[in-house]
Amino acid sequence: ERRIAEASDATVLVSAPEAALLRSLMPDQGGRIFGISNGVDCDYFDPAPVRTAPFDTGGANFVFTGTMDYKPNEDAVVWFARAILPVIRRSLPGAVFHIVGASPSAEVLRLGEIDWVRVTGRVADVRPYILHATACVAPLRMARGIQNKVLEAMAMGKAVIVTPEALAGIEAEAGAEVVLARDAAGFAAAAVALARAPDVAARIGQAARRRVEADYGWEARFAALDGALLGDRSQAARL
Repeated sequence: ERRIAEASDATVLVSAPEAALLRSLMPDQGGRIFGISNGVDCDYFDPAPVRTAPFDTGGANFVFTGTMDYKPNEDAVVWFARAILPVIRRSLPGAVFHIVGASPSAEVLRLGEIDWVRVTGRVADVRPYILHATACVAPLRMARGIQNKVLEAMAMGKAVIVTPEALAGIEAEAGAEVVLARDAAGFAAAAVALARAPDVAARIGQAARRRVEADYGWEARFAALDGALLGDRSQAARL
């Protein structure tokens, strides 16, 4: 990696924290290393169009989206289903956890044997699941890069409960634009609180949407990349 970075005019990593890590290892190359995160299609992930709910919305529904043979995602949903959801259901007996994504592993499929867990596999459109969720959850305990699932849920105007690992690299204000939970008890408490205060969940979701529109639309992301490609280091470094 050092050899490649030294031979390049610029090195672009997928997040600011990863760029900071590489700079710490290569301080002599710091001015040529940038973190430019993924973006999200705000027109596609738009909460405004009416979409039919894919599940019963009479109770609390918590939704996780992602490719389900990927180890960090697998670990996240197992942890949520087995350690967090039972605590949630003490306060919200009807709460259901929806695991939405392609290629569920054998361990993920076994979670579907739990009465209050639904494993969908690949779906034609994840947006109805996100839109009608009580909250989206990203209980990742190991993560790299930028969590697109978090950006997509934020773009859909949903409150997202995240671990620090899931939030890494995303500029969002905890408590206002996302809900940060550091352990199973905190995650369960946040989920119950959002289910019991839909106005608060809606307010966080609206703020999340505004954040994504301002900072994570592809126009903003490509502007930063243009800066790196064209040598405008000040523009690239800002984002």
